[in-house]
Amino acid sequence: MKIHDYAMEREEAAKEYYEILSECAKSAGIRKIFAALAEEEQKHFELLRNAAKIEGMQKKTDLFENAEKLLVASVKNKDEFLCNSETLKAYEKAVEMEHESIRIYENAFAETDDPAEKNTFRFLADQEIRHKSLMENIIDFVTKPDRTVEHAEFARFETED
Repeated sequence: MKIHDYAMEREEAAKEYYEILSECAKSAGIRKIFAALAEEEQKHFELLRNAAKIEGMQKKTDLFENAEKLLVASVKNKDEFLCNSETLKAYEKAVEMEHESIRIYENAFAETDDPAEKNTFRFLADQEIRHKSLMENIIDFVTKPDRTVEHAEFARFETED
């Protein structure tokens, strides 16, 4: 199986997983974050499918800035942030999925000599790094008992571009 085909399968699976998490989330803010992650995974799938036409698809998204705003709004609205062990395991699985995608894209980047493919794989690896960071921040947030607006601010969203 070519790396592109495998990567497309992983992006499709990640999209479907985030859609499930979105449907199950009790908090409106977290539900919207998972829906946005599903949309980004769909964009990655499209990018891989149309690798020759990637120029316009590789733009920075505002998902991370919006995620913080969504959680702040959820705290203000007193949304429920149910995080039982099953929910926590589901979130941790998302982190693992993102970690595996990072590994795959970084390996593909190292193995190809094609500049366009390098560009695609570097972009995708960077996106998955940001997704993993977002999921880690959500886990930190939902596992803390003292949820205030200040705790909805994500410390690790700052990444080098």
